[in-house]
Order: sequence, then structure tokens, then C-alpha cells
Amino acid sequence: MDEVELFESVPNFSEGRDRYVIDAVAAASSPLHMLDVDPDPDHHRVVISLAGVRERLLDGLVNAIARAAEKIDLRTHAGVHPRVGAADVVPIVPLGQTSLDACREVARAVGDRVWTELQIPVYFYGHGAEWTLADIRNGRAQPDLGGPELHPSAGAVCIGARSPLVAFNARLRARPELVPVTTRFRVRHDKVDSCGRVTLRYQSQLRHIYIGRAHKGETIRLLIAEPNVRIVRDDGRLLRELTLDPGRRYFGARTPVHNVVRQVSSMS
Repeated sequence: MDEVELFESVPNFSEGRDRYVIDAVAAASSPLHMLDVDPDPDHHRVVISLAGVRERLLDGLVNAIARAAEKIDLRTHAGVHPRVGAADVVPIVPLGQTSLDACREVARAVGDRVWTELQIPVYFYGHGAEWTLADIRNGRAQPDLGGPELHPSAGAVCIGARSPLVAFNARLRARPELVPVTTRFRVRHDKVDSCGRVTLRYQSQLRHIYIGRAHKGETIRLLIAEPNVRIVRDDGRLLRELTLDPGRRYFGARTPVHNVVRQVSSMS
């Protein structure tokens, strides 16, 4: 008996606050098995985890993208996460013995239907594609289907094949004495907002870290070893280096930077 190809997809939609819209988009994927719905109101984004066989995946994803285009208008959207579309990123991930090449075929098929049926431009990224997500978000790419102008309210869709993402915790046998064992290390990609700030959640509070209006719109990376944070541009230039103060509330540019952070001189 031939083994059935199984796929997972974790599309990111640009709505994290309106439960009616989130539920409507999730319901539109009904031919698929829904594994999880994870909205983030701060980033104004929801990630929906889906799984199924090839034909159901095609129908479910196109239906969900169509519903998102109907319900989400990027012209009125505001969130701290960079985005290009109402249905922003649609990764196709292999399950079991399914190959990445099969995922690429599915990504192409979904993209063809999105452009043909919905007239929403499509970028292909990831395995076997010309572009990366960084290329697309930084304006270095042109849509592979449609364009160059994007849909006025739905933008474009980034569709691609990738391997599963793996997260894990590691405890080192040896570690620098200055780094406590409870330190959390992570890297986050973000964009500087129109006020020259980036937003970070730390100890259940949002911290709006001011960088400068001259950097608005720039794509950056936050290198976080709580409570220490480094903020760097894509070209590696260091923009800020600071330690978050858990005893203070951060309210952005109106609060002088020296009142809410202290410079770190010992980070290597």
C-alpha cells in the first residue's frame, strides 16, 4: 500500500484581536484537521495550525485565505509585527515521510489557485524558491504571481515549503558565572514602528523601547538574554544595548530613555 502524504500548515493571518474574524477564518479551513488557534493581540496576528492530505490542504488553505481577504483590510491594520498580507505567511511543512519537494509542489498549487481565483499576488519563499521572507519584507522581491502592485486591501501572500521548526531547552554543563541558569535566550525579528520604537513583552508587561524616529520602518533583530537586550539591524549594526528594569513601566518615546533602561557595558 502506498503511504499517504500528510502535510501541516501554520498560516499567519493579520488579525489577533477580533474573535469573530479569527473564528471565521479558522472555520473556513474546515476540510482540514485544526490543531491549534493562537492569537496574539499585541502583534495583531493569529497562527492557525492545520493538518491534512494534499487535496484537503489545497481546499482548506485557499478557503481560509479567501475568508481572510474578505474580513481583513490592511489599510486599517496596525500591529507591531511586519506583514505584507491579510493572509501573510503560509508555510507548508512535511509530516511523516512526506518530502520537502512534495511540500513545494503543494505551495505552488496553493499559490496558483490564490492568484487565479482570488487575484491576490503571491510570493514563493523557502525550499526551492528564489526569495526568503527577509527579502520579501525588506522590499527586495517581486511577486512570483501577479503584481507588481499588491491587492489594495489584502496585500499579498507568502507561500513556501519549510522543515518543521524545533524548539528545545538546553542546560549546559559549564556556563559563565555571570549568566544565571534561569536566563532565557531568544532571537526575535521585528520592525521599528512609526514612533521609532520596538515592543517587547517582559515579565508579563509590554516594554516599548525607543530607538529613534530615524530608524522607523527598519527591520531589526532583538537578541534577548533576559533581562539584557541587544537590538541590531539586518546588516549587523548595533542600535541599542540595554538592560530591562522590571520595576518600571515602559511607555515609549515620551519617557526619556535613561529613565527606563541602563546601558550594559559588560555584554560581549
